[in-house]
Amino acid sequence: MNIYVRTMIACLMMGTMASCGSSEDSAASYVESGKELLAEGNIDKARLQFKNAIQVDPRMAEPFYQLALIDEKNQKWKAMFANLTTVEQLDPNHHEAIVKLGQIYLLAGNFDLAMEKADKVLQADSQNVQAIVLKASVYLKQKNFGSALTEVDQALAIDGNNIEAISVKILVYKEQGNNDEALKLVDQAINTNKDSLPLKMIRLSILESEKDYAAMEVTYRELLPAYPDKNWVAVSLAKLLNGPLDRYEDAKTVLQDFVDANPDDAESKLLLVALVKTKDRQQAISLLDDYIKADPANFDLRFAKLRLLAEEKDVELVTAELQQIIVDDPEGNNGLKAKGILAGIEAGKGNFEQAETLVDEVLEKAPEDETALLLKAKLELRANKSDPAISNLRLVLRNNPESDKALVMLAQAHLLNGSPELAEDNFRKALKINPSNTIAALAVANSLLKSNDVDRAEDVLLIALQDNPNHQSLLEVLAQVRILKKDWAGTQSTIETLQGDKKDSAFSHYLTGQMYQAQEEYAQAIDEYKLVLAKNPNMNRALQSLAYSYMKLDQKQELIDYLNQFINSNPKLLSGYSVLVNVYRQDKDTQLAISTIEKGLAVEPKWIGGYTFLAGISLAKGDSQQAIKSYKRGLKNNPGNNFLSLQLASAYERDENYAEAKTIYEDILLRDENIEPAINNLASLLTDQFESEDNLKKALKLSSRFKKSTEPYYLDTYAWVNVKLGNFDEARSILERIVSLNSSVAIFNYHLGVLYDKQGNATAARKQLIIAKDLATEQGDKKLSADIAKLLETL
Repeated sequence: MNIYVRTMIACLMMGTMASCGSSEDSAASYVESGKELLAEGNIDKARLQFKNAIQVDPRMAEPFYQLALIDEKNQKWKAMFANLTTVEQLDPNHHEAIVKLGQIYLLAGNFDLAMEKADKVLQADSQNVQAIVLKASVYLKQKNFGSALTEVDQALAIDGNNIEAISVKILVYKEQGNNDEALKLVDQAINTNKDSLPLKMIRLSILESEKDYAAMEVTYRELLPAYPDKNWVAVSLAKLLNGPLDRYEDAKTVLQDFVDANPDDAESKLLLVALVKTKDRQQAISLLDDYIKADPANFDLRFAKLRLLAEEKDVELVTAELQQIIVDDPEGNNGLKAKGILAGIEAGKGNFEQAETLVDEVLEKAPEDETALLLKAKLELRANKSDPAISNLRLVLRNNPESDKALVMLAQAHLLNGSPELAEDNFRKALKINPSNTIAALAVANSLLKSNDVDRAEDVLLIALQDNPNHQSLLEVLAQVRILKKDWAGTQSTIETLQGDKKDSAFSHYLTGQMYQAQEEYAQAIDEYKLVLAKNPNMNRALQSLAYSYMKLDQKQELIDYLNQFINSNPKLLSGYSVLVNVYRQDKDTQLAISTIEKGLAVEPKWIGGYTFLAGISLAKGDSQQAIKSYKRGLKNNPGNNFLSLQLASAYERDENYAEAKTIYEDILLRDENIEPAINNLASLLTDQFESEDNLKKALKLSSRFKKSTEPYYLDTYAWVNVKLGNFDEARSILERIVSLNSSVAIFNYHLGVLYDKQGNATAARKQLIIAKDLATEQGDKKLSADIAKLLETL
């Protein structure tokens, strides 16, 4: 009822006025004909006549004003504003239009311009009641009640029966909290104007603020016979009965009576179904089935049934219903809509090829369908196809610039494309449009945290939480922010919100532990983490934090004892072995570390981390062959694992077995062509170890995807290939940028020095190579240092 009341009051403030005037007889006749048609309710023909008048005499203001009145009836405020602005330009003395223009400014919250329009009319006509009421309405909105009443009383002195002025006076009393006087005045006005709907709506708003629901029911029941075919009356009464009055059966009867009297009103049927659903979902579905059986061509009813079935998580029945809609409307919008929903279901089930086929069929018929484009982009992002996803998302945003969902996905595409700045920009745009978008809020908050702007991060999260008060991720980050701010009361409040009814949840204990840890109360933090792990042993963060807290207390043995106990109680949880291995490695107790790793591998032979630990221990001792054996052992139990394959290839490179490394990288890319470390390392090998014209071209093709990357090593690979191919201009700007941002990396300086040498700039080359040699020596890269020394001898 509130929304409707506000709308009615807004409409009341706009008023309804008429004016006349002409400059040419033919244009004037069109205007008069249009007015007659408008009075008869023939809006389309009336609009045509007013447009004819404009064609005859585009300088005549009146047809534009009449079009504005039609726009007002249809609530097309932008078109109304444009037509009224034209009227004022053509006829600066058209007071009715100027007042209406001021009323639009008032509704838009632009009080200064609204007051300006009122004053403009009053300067020419101090007795213009509508302008005085507009001025009073501005004062009312500004809560300047004294001035509002002064203006209203002036208007009523001129026209004591002016409903708009009376209404403003009633609203002033209501805003002042003087509901008794407001009700007295509105009842007097209704007695004089028994058919005034705006006055009755104002009365309802006063009764609602008084919580006089019984009186509201009486008013609505009085309105029912006056508006037998307007569903808003029955709906408002039903909401009142089902809500504050808690009379579900009476509410149902009101809606059922309206549906029976208006069998073609599909909206009221859906509202009745929604009401029934609150008590009995199955009965609601049965009711919808009856409606659909009587009107199978009504797809709004059929999609409503789909929503109910989706809430029941009956995917098979939803799928069957969608397929039937596609059959019944194969070329129409409803069939396309059903196909788009079906594509989303298939994607949710992991049937991505089927989903893409369906969404392509939709886009073939409707190439700018927003839902289909968003799903297509989502599928493309999943396949790491960022460029086509960006194109589709830009098309969505061209048609709907306010789509925060598209902006978030565009940000994700830019992240995938190696453009974090563009990603952040789009996350911020999405958040500006919809501050409650949780994905955008989390992204922006995390970005602000990286720059230590904890206050703004907190603001972003608090705004997002207004519409998502129990969102776990938002609350978790908010708790972390407040820990960083050392706002312990705020942290505790956030934790309590997260707890809800579950006062003893693992997650709340974890955050409490984090709070104690930040306060350096490590013993209390350990107690909280133990509670977490007793409830949820899988929470690795808690185990790692517990280890950190024990180490801060210098209680290594107590930690080892706890971890051994944890492993004995949870032998299949590999996190316990991992933390204990790290403790032993820090203590340089290699044998106990290996023993723990082997114990974990005995439980789970596929434990990738175990093989990585073993290889790391061997590499630390300089035993690359043993490291290679560990990786191979891991791959025997995890055939085709890309992570272990990458580690093995790197070990071969370290051992200068470049042929084996090259073969492994090529095998990885046969399995998945988008593994960027494999692409980068293979391109580097082809450039440095297997240099040939064909291999350099292949390396360029591989590394071209890194041209806009923000990862300096990937950019360096692309630039170095171009140096080798003689594309010096392409390489120079990239290498100079990389070195300016990463001046302490020897290989980057070396590559830039080589480029300068090839361009004939010996001075710059020598300077850069000397820097590179010093860095390589500092970093213990003997081979690179020797290569640079050799090159310097030639300069």
